[in-house]
Amino acid sequence: MKDLFDIAVIGSGPGGYRAAVLAALRGQRVAIVEKGEWGGCCLNRGCVPKKDWHYSARLIAASRSFATRGISGRFDVDLAQAWNHQKAVVRRVQESYLDYMKRLGVATFHGIATLESSHSLRIRAPTDEYLIEAKNTIIATGSRPSIPSEFKPLSRRVLTTDMLFDASPPPGRRVAVIGGGFIGAEFAFILAMFGLEVQWIVRRAPLARTLFSAQALNTLKQAMLSYGVEPIENAVIERCEQNRDGVSVLLSGGRRFATDWLLLGTVRVPVTDELALEKVGVKLDERGFIQVNDWLQTTAPNIYAIGDCISDHMTANHAMADAGVVVHNILAGSARDAWRQRDVLWVPEVIYSAVE
Repeated sequence: MKDLFDIAVIGSGPGGYRAAVLAALRGQRVAIVEKGEWGGCCLNRGCVPKKDWHYSARLIAASRSFATRGISGRFDVDLAQAWNHQKAVVRRVQESYLDYMKRLGVATFHGIATLESSHSLRIRAPTDEYLIEAKNTIIATGSRPSIPSEFKPLSRRVLTTDMLFDASPPPGRRVAVIGGGFIGAEFAFILAMFGLEVQWIVRRAPLARTLFSAQALNTLKQAMLSYGVEPIENAVIERCEQNRDGVSVLLSGGRRFATDWLLLGTVRVPVTDELALEKVGVKLDERGFIQVNDWLQTTAPNIYAIGDCISDHMTANHAMADAGVVVHNILAGSARDAWRQRDVLWVPEVIYSAVE
């Protein structure tokens, strides 16, 4: 016998979790499926561990002016212990997260979800298999790092930001941070405050593709400079050589530098490959994002998609805003005049760096 749900959610990141909670609070029978760690990238390798580190980084930054207040002394920074601390924070949040869904009556399935039809999901768990039915499905499968062709991920030497939180930090005090977006600007500051020698490599001015004002960007730039963090702009990496002792990077123009390890804060791509979208007629665009309309419906009307898997706006705030739109629209049903549209300009963009 198949279990019947009002809403099935695929993915337990901030968008999927919020959709499941909002729907359950409104009396819907909800199932949520997660193939990896509960909480997705945000909880395990993104927002939560990064903000834990950012809080410490801000304390260290503030300590530079302690002497003017009559407070003497210095901080000894232990990056390995900082890594252990964020892991403990993640575990506590994850336990609370699962407990809340349980108390709301959300059915949780740990496995890989495949769309069997527009109203059914097959879930392949490590030791079992389930088939569930749902009136509506919300796809919230998120994104993963895309590795530029000039790099090859190498444990302990060349890392994505996902890899940084999978294992304790590599040895060595020199690190190159690649990327001028949110991730690059945040980790360039955080790692510098943790006492590392940071080379920040960007193709164009940091945060050039955001909607922050020139004044805001200049404020951030001056704050970064005050902490000794200055980007190498208009830098194109031509070659990256990895060995047991570190990484050698060759930039356009012949500039070369050596570093102990390298952190990639570059492009992320949507995760859709295991869903069997073609079975139900859900279409992707030319870049692999799931196609949705203004109401976040896919090309299969009762299947919706939110967050990183539908657009370049890959932040927890956007995913959570999308979740609110979708749950509202599902509950509004046939009253289409009451449906809400996605409007990314109403979603705050926030960066946790030398200035918040």
